[in-house]
Amino acid sequence: MSLARATVSGKVYRAPEKRFTSNNVPITGFTLNISGSEDEILIRVNCIGNLAETVAQTVNKGDEVVIDGRLQNAVATAEDGSEKKIVEIDASSVMKISGGITQP
Repeated sequence: MSLARATVSGKVYRAPEKRFTSNNVPITGFTLNISGSEDEILIRVNCIGNLAETVAQTVNKGDEVVIDGRLQNAVATAEDGSEKKIVEIDASSVMKISGGITQP
């Protein structure tokens, strides 16, 4: 379910991983820490198509980025069988604060 459009910034917590759909469309996902304090607030970021290719090549763990996209809820099943809600963003743009711009 789509909640809203969002723009967030933070540090890449888990490095981008590229994979492909059954139709050979690239998808790159990574985790972003949006907390500025000791507590971690993690958001999963998904990029599709040309943006996925560019992010996979240019974004690394520890980079500071700004993400613009559609905010969504997802549900993941933990090892103990419990369900956990996850916040994720389907990115429409990714901008590295520490360097160049990465957009579709």
